[in-house]
Amino acid sequence: MALDPAPSNRFPASRLVVVGLAVFLLDALLLSPYLGWQDSGEFLAATACLGVSHPSGQPLYHLLGKLFLALPFETPSWRLGLLSAASASLSVVLLLALARRVVGLPLAWLLPLCVAWSWTWPWWNQALTVETYALGVLLGLGVLAALTLEEPRRTMMAGWALGLA
Repeated sequence: MALDPAPSNRFPASRLVVVGLAVFLLDALLLSPYLGWQDSGEFLAATACLGVSHPSGQPLYHLLGKLFLALPFETPSWRLGLLSAASASLSVVLLLALARRVVGLPLAWLLPLCVAWSWTWPWWNQALTVETYALGVLLGLGVLAALTLEEPRRTMMAGWALGLA
């Protein structure tokens, strides 16, 4: 049985946009213009030449990253980190919408929980560096959100999101 929340269980998209923009702007302000540690250099080099990083290759990350590298400001590392920040902020918005749809708690409870999650050290660390984890979480939340839809669209959307992951 698919979840079909009452209209009172949904909140305006404008609130989601405000939350997403607030998290994105904070993350964008804190992005480092320099290469980070671990795989940041490898992902930056593979994205710049549309190559393949270590297995599994993360093709969606590299294709989207190439678009972010085309931005005309800051360093390449900062621009690719912006992809992580955008993915992280969209993940927070999707988590907020998904939690509201599934759990049905009021926004006053869910908003602090989702924003607090976006500020935890492991998540924030991945949102501010050139890494693929924020995009992976966004796509995983997309699969979960698709599974809450009605049946004709559920399978197609879940398969689409899972295929991108």
